[in-house]
Amino acid sequence: MIDHDALDPGAGRLSPVAGKRRLLEPSGILKSPPFKAVYPQIINPELLDPGVKAVMEQAWKRGLFEERRIEIFHLNGGYIIDENLVVDDSLQIIGNVDDDYTPEELQRALGDIERLIEAKAMPHFDGVGIVAKRRAADNYGHYLLYMVPLALLGQKLFGGRNPRYVTHRSSPPMQDVILRSLRGLGIGLDRVLMMDFREPVHFEEVVFFTGLADHGGYLSPFAVQVLVDMAAPIPAGTHRKLFVRRIPGWRRGRLMHNEDEIARRLAAKGFHVIEPGSLSLEEQISLFKGAEHVVGSVGAGMTNIVFCRPGTNVTFLSSGMFPDTFFWFIALHRQLNYVDIRGDRMTFDDPIPWQAGFAIREVDIQRLESLGQSTTPAVVDETIQGAKVLAHIHNIGDVVRPFGDWLGRRNSQTWIEGFAIMLPDRIAQTDIEYQAVIGPQSFSPLVAAGAYSGTRGMSLPIRGLRVRLSGALAERYDCLCSATFADGTVRDLLPSEQACTAPSITVALTGDL
Repeated sequence: MIDHDALDPGAGRLSPVAGKRRLLEPSGILKSPPFKAVYPQIINPELLDPGVKAVMEQAWKRGLFEERRIEIFHLNGGYIIDENLVVDDSLQIIGNVDDDYTPEELQRALGDIERLIEAKAMPHFDGVGIVAKRRAADNYGHYLLYMVPLALLGQKLFGGRNPRYVTHRSSPPMQDVILRSLRGLGIGLDRVLMMDFREPVHFEEVVFFTGLADHGGYLSPFAVQVLVDMAAPIPAGTHRKLFVRRIPGWRRGRLMHNEDEIARRLAAKGFHVIEPGSLSLEEQISLFKGAEHVVGSVGAGMTNIVFCRPGTNVTFLSSGMFPDTFFWFIALHRQLNYVDIRGDRMTFDDPIPWQAGFAIREVDIQRLESLGQSTTPAVVDETIQGAKVLAHIHNIGDVVRPFGDWLGRRNSQTWIEGFAIMLPDRIAQTDIEYQAVIGPQSFSPLVAAGAYSGTRGMSLPIRGLRVRLSGALAERYDCLCSATFADGTVRDLLPSEQACTAPSITVALTGDL
């Protein structure tokens, strides 16, 4: 956490204990739920550097992430400086914060605090200050997943006391994101305090949280859900396929040498090519909420997959030298279909190996071009266009997809609790009927389109489904159902009225009509 070996506590300081390490007892504890991990699909795994692979497999092979503690710390009287360094009134360093600080950084921070105290120029605020920042505050992805949840926790637990939310002063584009996200949480901007490096501030009470994330090793489901809830009022965009470019001219490593070619070829296949850094936060949320396929080089802009609907296909492009599990964790929590394509290394003189440039192989570009290209005959009339299937998925909620689409991700071990089929108004709702399989020889009542079949909020999985057509639909169409189940069973294209069953159904459920 914090290294104090090089500090000389009390020497030349305003307090005899200045610089000493103080550990606080948490004032409260929240429980972050356990979750299962699925080993990702890697294209060209032979390109992975063995050391890089070993680092990532510590998370990939975990199998189950146990329940963890999110700890709440409440300090009476203290200073906040740099990103999230907390110092008490006697100038002791609070050692519970999540991020690391070197002895040199600690010495400098204490000096900055003491100079303002001696000059009687220390900014002070009565009441509660919420630490809503961490290291890498200028990184869009780190800010969204690691810092926005801190502000939300502060609001939920201390909102009644009208606290101030201390964030980091960043570049103008990031400051725009920070202010928009806090407004999206319902936090008044008059309660936001932006402080830069070497700008300490004193509060009557300081509140900070730990345990939400350990970069590369853990990400709490809570952090993801905060962003999903924040984005809920924003409507989904109309583009179904996105290619996400990195910021032009960004030369701090990991350059994809054939990105221009890939962008051009995917645009020709119907992909909408975007540069997230040029868009507002709301525009980014809308685009990713509407997408069915997202492709992009590993970079902060791809953090927006957190706003994708469950079942969205997300494909990441990077070199075999880059160790990253950040996006894999997001995909796990959002039930996304995650694919990791590794490219050939193109540069070998990089200061740090993971900054190596790379290029995606031709066969993999062709793979990307084929995304979203249907292999089934197109519907030649408009009779059933607009028909949708809704499923209530355990720990996710309602998910709505068009006929023919999978409602979720295969092998997710997350079950469906109920479903409904919704037809356009031009079709008689009684032309389709369905029911959920509750157990052996046990069915829910038969219902017509628009009605929900199953349960909600009871954590009870349905065991299958049965669908039948009548009237005009039966005269023109056949009804085929496909599903996958928690035990690995796959039932594919079963005919109308035959029960599509297995021991335990998962989120991967379709209504192929």
